[in-house]
Amino acid sequence: MYTEGMKYCIMIVVALMSACVFAQPMPELDESFDAFKAGYIAWYDTISEADRAWEEMEAIDAELRERLEGRRMTADPSDDEWDASVEFVQGQGQLLDRIRGYSSRAYLAMSPDVLFDQEPDIELPKAIGLLIPNLGATMKQSRLLVIDAILAGQAGDHARVLADIRAVRDLQRFVPVSGAMIELLVEIAISSIVAESILSDEIDLSDWSAQELTQLSTAFGEAGFSERLVRAGSFERWGLGDMLGWLYEDAKDGRISLRGVKRFIYMVARLGAIDDDALTSDSYEGASGLIHAAILQPQLPLLQDQVALADELFELALAEMNTSPHKLRAFGYSALIDKLATEEESLFENAPVVVFIPDFSRMYKRASQAQAVESATTLLVALHHHHRMCGEFPATLDKLDPYFLADVPIDPYSGRALRYVLVDSRPVIYSLGPDRDDDGRRPVLGEDGNPKAWPNFLTLDELEAINATDPASIDGDWILYPAITED
Repeated sequence: MYTEGMKYCIMIVVALMSACVFAQPMPELDESFDAFKAGYIAWYDTISEADRAWEEMEAIDAELRERLEGRRMTADPSDDEWDASVEFVQGQGQLLDRIRGYSSRAYLAMSPDVLFDQEPDIELPKAIGLLIPNLGATMKQSRLLVIDAILAGQAGDHARVLADIRAVRDLQRFVPVSGAMIELLVEIAISSIVAESILSDEIDLSDWSAQELTQLSTAFGEAGFSERLVRAGSFERWGLGDMLGWLYEDAKDGRISLRGVKRFIYMVARLGAIDDDALTSDSYEGASGLIHAAILQPQLPLLQDQVALADELFELALAEMNTSPHKLRAFGYSALIDKLATEEESLFENAPVVVFIPDFSRMYKRASQAQAVESATTLLVALHHHHRMCGEFPATLDKLDPYFLADVPIDPYSGRALRYVLVDSRPVIYSLGPDRDDDGRRPVLGEDGNPKAWPNFLTLDELEAINATDPASIDGDWILYPAITED
């Protein structure tokens, strides 16, 4: 007999098979850029022409840029530009259909000719080019879909909500290298908006059918953010290795060349937001640039010292990213970078690793918040599914259909299940929040006495310091549903 359990098993197997067939190659830590490029091209050649979507995305992006000229599109209903954004999106039906049409194959779209093309007048490390080509298009098209999903939810058009959310999730895989930190940034920015729209009842689930809720649940069934943080950190580690190879390309006995110093200065200048139109790879070819390079050359460390430092920092960062928020004592990675950048005698003693290494602590905080938001959304969908099947919300979470929600979503601030209670026969979902104790769903209050929508993340060391000075400022729980919004 074909049971519900069999149906879900088949869905999982099909999803896993699809992931195996289409999974993009990730660079290995010791793999050269050229070896990764060859592997990517070989993988891309296995994809049929019909499954490649880059030209379609590029055409849609050009149209959207033209139509948005002079406009700002926001997916935040509390933003002053929300009404104007709604008016704009309501006139983009055909464009939305085209985005939905190609989004399911978006992650197969990036042609090697586009991905590995380097601008001839701007010299950059090769790995940087892997992250740039389609980020703006992904964000714009995802924002368009999110706004439409909110409008469809308000209109009770469940099929359109599902189509928009599926397309948003698919577009997030359009970052050329799966697992890159920028992929996670896009997912946090877009997925959180979709999830928050459900938690705030802008997309009301109360009249969704059991089948529609089952379909919606699959959109929030991805692996946890901690696993993806570690994957992203591994890519960043490879990218920094490529950066070091680029800087020390002409090194002799590990000592950086004058050309390498000029490249270092150039990259620092780009990070400093100098006018890009006035900045080219030839910016430091003149006499002044040569003098600066000659002065800096003996101060920059040996290549082997930089590699050793990068390994130390990444090992620490990856260990912290793989630690649950309720156990994280402190961001030792960030503290070490701050120490290296400020307490050494020479400003360049630990450059260029310290200059170019990412701020993983900031990503960790954002990912922890996003994980809690998505977990609460997954739980809320499961609760509505139970209500649709049984006529009421369950008294406890163990009553939920195990095939629909096999594991109760975890609260990152306790390491245990998110808290759930019924109040006047309606569900309330909450996290312990950064103080990590259960305050009976009493929210954290701001200085104005109103509930905070999101309390700031705290490590255990930071929590102990605040508890010793001002515990009232963090006392309370994080109410995820019904969501608290701030004006």
